[in-house]
Amino acid sequence: MAASVFLTAVKTIVALAAVAVLIELWMRYRFRRTGYYVWPRRYRRIIALDAATFPQLEPVVRFDVNDDGERAETCPPGPNVYRVLILGGSTVEASLNDQDTSWPVQVEARLNAPEARAALGVRHVHIGNIGRSGMDAHGVSLVLERTARRYPELSAIWMMVGPGDLMRWLEAGAPPDAVVPPLDVNRCFAENPEVRFGLHPKRLAIASVAKRLRLRWLRPIERRQNAGGWIAGARALRRDAERFVTEVPEMTNFLEKFEAELDVVVCRAVAIASQVILIRQPAFRKARYLPEEEALFWNGGIGNAYRGEKVTVFFSTEVILELLDRIEERIARVAARNGALYVDTLPGMTASVATFYDHFHLTRSGAEQLAAVVSDAVIRTRGRSSGHAG
Repeated sequence: MAASVFLTAVKTIVALAAVAVLIELWMRYRFRRTGYYVWPRRYRRIIALDAATFPQLEPVVRFDVNDDGERAETCPPGPNVYRVLILGGSTVEASLNDQDTSWPVQVEARLNAPEARAALGVRHVHIGNIGRSGMDAHGVSLVLERTARRYPELSAIWMMVGPGDLMRWLEAGAPPDAVVPPLDVNRCFAENPEVRFGLHPKRLAIASVAKRLRLRWLRPIERRQNAGGWIAGARALRRDAERFVTEVPEMTNFLEKFEAELDVVVCRAVAIASQVILIRQPAFRKARYLPEEEALFWNGGIGNAYRGEKVTVFFSTEVILELLDRIEERIARVAARNGALYVDTLPGMTASVATFYDHFHLTRSGAEQLAAVVSDAVIRTRGRSSGHAG
């Protein structure tokens, strides 16, 4: 009797294990056929910023992602929607700006005003923000390649590129051959079908599926306190640097490589959307900086302070801006060559601690200025396929 009960129990365990294996294999198969999303769909986050590090920023920042993996509200259904997809790096992502006051959302609000919609001849404007910190031209190209099939009727694609390429090159020590390891798929997409599964419970497909279902059904809110405090340490590294590079490094190969990669992504964008706009990266640009302004800067080190590396050598602000200007020349050239519009944002931006909290990133006031520049340019250039606006 006991042997019979034991044998039955063993058979039951084996059967359940077999079912579990089949379910896991089926889930892995199905998982490989899901899409690529820059942000996890329906992800929500609320962070309280470190007040001592960011006195000029909003204390609490909301970050909401829709069903398309965009930092945006859901795109309304129906015809006559001016749908925009915006790509780029950290200035586009605007992770330390609240959702409603980030510049892409402010542009959307401006373009949804009755007079703006009338000028554009549309019922509604939707701007899907899929910018992500650290993205370079190659990464943006990969994102557009993997996500474009979900957007069969895009009105426009906007891009802000350049600083991601520049910072990654400088972090590597500005190598003359411009060889920098490319961003991989997991760096570009928080949700993608190329996850490596394993036998550890956290590496099972069922765990990944459960995580996605939790986001979809329960919509939990991730909460963080004293966020961004690492930037204070990065600023201290730049302030106490052993050496500043004050000569512009040789960048011929870098510029050629960047232009070629940008050509690829702009050609792809032009084939997808009715209009393509390249937006110039705003920068904290002055002839002379006050000590309190210099204290905000942390970019431009050889090494990565974000990953906790001990960075001792930095490129000067003057060198960074000179390099950025040369990159923008190439961006404008690519735009003209491929029938895209180029928006020069510099004339509409004020350089101060009220508008920037480091070399490139914007406060709420800076986001308002950029939103005004971009929305005005969009209205002025509606229907034009190429040119310069600003």
